[in-house]
Amino acid sequence: MTMLQSESESESESAYESCEGVSPTRAAVCAFLAAFIYMADLPVGRAEEPHGASFGLRVGGGSLELAASTDTPLMGEYFTRAIAAYNGAASAYNASHGLSSGAPRAAPVMTSSDMDLREQLMLVTPTLEAGGDGYFFKLEAPLGFGERVRTYGLGIYPVNLGGRIAGDWRRELAGYVSAGVAASYATFSDAQDAAGALLQGRLAGGLRLRTRGGWAMTFEIGYGMFAFGGVVDFGRKSSLEQYDPRGMTPPPHPGEVAKGGAQRGMVDVSVGFALP
Repeated sequence: MTMLQSESESESESAYESCEGVSPTRAAVCAFLAAFIYMADLPVGRAEEPHGASFGLRVGGGSLELAASTDTPLMGEYFTRAIAAYNGAASAYNASHGLSSGAPRAAPVMTSSDMDLREQLMLVTPTLEAGGDGYFFKLEAPLGFGERVRTYGLGIYPVNLGGRIAGDWRRELAGYVSAGVAASYATFSDAQDAAGALLQGRLAGGLRLRTRGGWAMTFEIGYGMFAFGGVVDFGRKSSLEQYDPRGMTPPPHPGEVAKGGAQRGMVDVSVGFALP
């Protein structure tokens, strides 16, 4: 047993050394794998006994890449109006100041692509699960923190299938797959009158490594089948609609008024823990 532990510790140290100088997301994945190597001398076990509710928390990240268009669900009408209002104000501003459309100080023409929402999000996700081996039900409350965007959501996962890979109920390695939807309230951190929503359909797969103490380390990869929505800053929207082209300042950028769109294939990675 001592020799096995020594070999596991050596492999774990090697895994940590190979992870130096990488991104936080990749470092989190490496840390989980190193812990798995250290604890993976698990015997094949019998089926897990059913259990009640369990609480968990994961931390990770994902890239929000919403492409705006006039037919985006929930947001298309806002994009159309914001672009029309801005281009009308920009044309009036240029005419009022005698500027041609290509002049350096002229207000440029904008399209819906100028309202794309592209941010890296740090995700903090409390979870609540009920069930046992085989099928279980899961609720999540994903919180997203980007450079400008904040999201506060609720995820419902009615389809969750999992089972033990190795070990027994005291010390086990289990895997699972999940499918569900998440709806989030979204806002801008730098605006008081901004509000919006995001809707996502998500698939996920993960591993759960339970320790001798009963709590478990978790690792999960999620895939967004679809996501759409956005945020509107109603204060800047009002300023754009009441814009006076005779002033010296060009009209507000439409991307400051609204951002959002639709996306397929968002990938997120997270690690965390689950209580027994």
